[in-house]
Amino acid sequence: MYCHCSATEHNMSIKYKIIALEGLDGTGKTSLANWLNVTFNYEIIKSPNANFFKIRDYFDKSNDIKERFCFYIGASFYISTLIDDLIACNKIIVLDRYYYSTLAYHYVFDKTIVNKYSNFCKKLTKPDLIVFLKSDYKVAQKRCLKRTRLANDNIITSEDIYKKITSAYEKYFDTNALIIENNSSFSDLTKRVCQNICFNLIV
Repeated sequence: MYCHCSATEHNMSIKYKIIALEGLDGTGKTSLANWLNVTFNYEIIKSPNANFFKIRDYFDKSNDIKERFCFYIGASFYISTLIDDLIACNKIIVLDRYYYSTLAYHYVFDKTIVNKYSNFCKKLTKPDLIVFLKSDYKVAQKRCLKRTRLANDNIITSEDIYKKITSAYEKYFDTNALIIENNSSFSDLTKRVCQNICFNLIV
């Protein structure tokens, strides 16, 4: 799919300055973030940010859910400051995950801590749009096999847990949300996204 306008025209034609891509591993978030960067000049912020990567592996392998939850919430607060800095520079931003993933993933394992502290997220800068990508378990797992396996993938130990986390996401959506079943081609996904984020798109 081709969008027939320049980078400057893209910035003028889009509806949303901040888009958060959410969903489990293998649903197409990173591929879509890269496409939005190339096509519309969105700045990509990946969560957790690279500054947190040196210690991320420790928390991903931790059996202490509270410890892990606090790490990811802290990372989300830092992401919020990056968003504010970029918006001040008139940038448009796509987030490869945000605090919605933190809340959904940990809700399945410890509802108490998530319910107690989720209100802290109200202090964070919200996206203008959440694009929530959903894929069938087997489709997502097949995609994950094509990449380097992450410690975070170990949380998804069964299709049942996969479905529970997927269901938990929508409990915490606090802004406009576009929900897409992404089980087919990447071109189908980008077409659907374009139709929703652009004002007058010629394709």
